[in-house]
Amino acid sequence: MALVPAEPRGGRADRSGGVVAGHNDGLPPKKLGAALVQLVGPELLDKAVPQKWDSLRAMPPGVLSQRVLSLVDAVQRAGLLSFDEPGIFLATYYAYHGFFNLAKATRLDYVDPASPTGKTPYALTPRQAAYGWVEGHWTKEARRGNLWVEYGVSVTNFVPLKQEIIDDWIPLWSPYWND
Repeated sequence: MALVPAEPRGGRADRSGGVVAGHNDGLPPKKLGAALVQLVGPELLDKAVPQKWDSLRAMPPGVLSQRVLSLVDAVQRAGLLSFDEPGIFLATYYAYHGFFNLAKATRLDYVDPASPTGKTPYALTPRQAAYGWVEGHWTKEARRGNLWVEYGVSVTNFVPLKQEIIDDWIPLWSPYWND
């Protein structure tokens, strides 16, 4: 199953800011990608019925499969992707993975149960480590032909986040800065 649409557009920036020769990603415009990743929370993760679980791994299989179907249905109704159902889920999930992990690294602070306030301010070194982790994932997936993790990183700048962010540390060659 191909996770890259047949219609190519644009190129992908490399670390030097240039375009990778011959690389046509065929991914949707960033505004559609922002809409795509914003469906994951309400359709898959944040539903309170029958209850809210801490992670996908903790959900009973029947609940998880219903939520996956709900997410796929929402993506189809919004006209965001035109793959088959498994392709829609995989593209959405990989894009969300890239988006969420970069967005998490741009927060002012992170959840820290050992802190008296429950939060600790993010320092530059942990931010860079988090970025390196997600970059490793998108690079590994891109080698396999899956551009959706990197695409998720690239749409992060198009999603209105609830919290204030710090993004001046993100490398200029990052897909985060691509229009």
